[in-house]
Amino acid sequence: MVKIKEIIGKRITLPILNMLKEHLRVTCKVAELFKKAIETKIEGEDPESIIRQIAKLENKADEIRRRIASELTRGVLPPLSGEDLIHLTRRVDQVTDWINEAARFLALVEHIRCEELAEKILNLTSIMLENVRALDEALETLEKNIKDTVEKCNFVERIEYEADMAYMDAMKVLVKTKLEAGEMIVLERMIVAIENACDSCENASDILKVIVTRVEK
Repeated sequence: MVKIKEIIGKRITLPILNMLKEHLRVTCKVAELFKKAIETKIEGEDPESIIRQIAKLENKADEIRRRIASELTRGVLPPLSGEDLIHLTRRVDQVTDWINEAARFLALVEHIRCEELAEKILNLTSIMLENVRALDEALETLEKNIKDTVEKCNFVERIEYEADMAYMDAMKVLVKTKLEAGEMIVLERMIVAIENACDSCENASDILKVIVTRVEK
C-alpha cells in the first residue's frame, strides 16, 4: 500500500490534505443544500433560507482556500506539493463557486412552471451531487492507497459524462417551453452553472490523477 504522505512528506503536506478534505466536506454540504433548494422550489415553496446557508458555506470554503494558500507559502515545498495542490484547491473551490452561482439564479426564479423541465433540472442536480461526493471519495483515497485514487477519478469522469447528457436533456426541454424571455435566461444560466460544477469536479479529478502519475514515476 502506497500512502501519499510517505512520498510527499507528512509534516507539510498532510495538514494541506486535511484542509482540502475539509473544503470538500463543505462543498458536499453545499451540493446537498442546493438539491434541497431545487426540491423546495419545485414543491412551490421559497428556498430563501437554504440559499442563504449555501452563500455562508461558500464563504467558509473561500476561507479554507485562503488558509491553504497561506500554508503553501510558509515553507519550501517539493514542486508536487506546492504546484499541484494549489491547482487542486482552485478546482475544488470552483465547484463550490458554481453551485453558489446556480443558487443565486434559483433565487431569481419565482417558480419552475414546466413540470418536465423541473424533472430534468432535478435530475441534473442529483448527478451533480453524486459527482461531488465521488470527488470527495477520490481525495480520501489519496492518503490511503493511490491505486484506488485513479479508479475513483475515473468514476468522477463517468458521472460527468452523465451530467453532460442530463444537461443537454434539460436544455432541449427549456428551449421548447413558452416562458418569458427573462425567466428563460435565468433558468438557462442556472442550468449552465450546475453543469459547470460537474465540469469542475472532473477538472479536479484530472489533477488528482496527475499527482498520482507523478508519484508513481
